[in-house]
Parts: sequence; structure tokens; C-alpha cells
Amino acid sequence: MTACLNDFCKFYENFEKNNLFQLKEIYADNVQFIDPSHEIIGLSNLQSYFSVLMTEIEQCDFVIGEIFEKKQDTFVKNQEAMVLWEMTFAHPQLNKGKSILVPGNSHIKFDHKIYYHRDYFDTTSMLYEYIPLLGFIIKKIKQRMLS
Repeated sequence: MTACLNDFCKFYENFEKNNLFQLKEIYADNVQFIDPSHEIIGLSNLQSYFSVLMTEIEQCDFVIGEIFEKKQDTFVKNQEAMVLWEMTFAHPQLNKGKSILVPGNSHIKFDHKIYYHRDYFDTTSMLYEYIPLLGFIIKKIKQRMLS
């Protein structure tokens, strides 16, 4: 595993507000960060996004699973990897403040630092199912699809 990928995994395995200063060590200044709800360009914008996010939630933990790294010569630019993870988070306004488990994965591209990071996860199971009326409707739709 490359040093950049190793640093990425360590950062998210120890994800907390006090560690956000480490973002500059793993992400390029012009990083493009995409998740199902946001597209963020630039390290300072990413730092702001995470800072706000961490003030709104009570807990956010990642467990890194499998890592699929595209094998290339160490000196070749534009390396990439897919990192499977599970995030557990708690927000006071979702699920009565209880933890929510969200499986997902990150596609990252990097040379010495990460310049592209795209997260894939199910927003419905992360958020929408826990909004009172909307959650009821989504659960009924899922039940109907399974029957």
C-alpha cells in the first residue's frame, strides 16, 4: 500500500474534529471531493465542510474494510484505489440520537496527495429513512418492492 493510501486510511480510522488539520497532509490544494449530496472543490472548502459536519454530529467512526489499489509503478502519477468502509454516526435529530451504520466506499485518485475523492453510499439508509414521515413512506416502498 502506498504511503498516501495508508495516510488516508489512518485519517479516517481516527476521524474527529481535532484531527481535521491533517487534511492538508493527505489532500491536494485543488482536491475534488464528491459524495451523494455535495461536490466540493479545494482543500479549504473541504476543511470547512468537515468542520461544520463535525459540529452537527455527536459521533462519526469509520472502519476500513478491503482496499483495492490499482497496481502501478511507485513513480507513476495518477494512481487510484477503491476503499470499502463502514461509517457509524449519531446525529441528535436522526434515529432519536442513536447510532446509524452506513456502508460505503471511496474512489480516490492520487499522486503524492489525493486530488480526487468520490464517496458512494446509500443516502436513503443514511438519512431519509430517519426523517419521521419520509422514513415511513420509504420503508413502505421498500416493503412493497420486496413482496
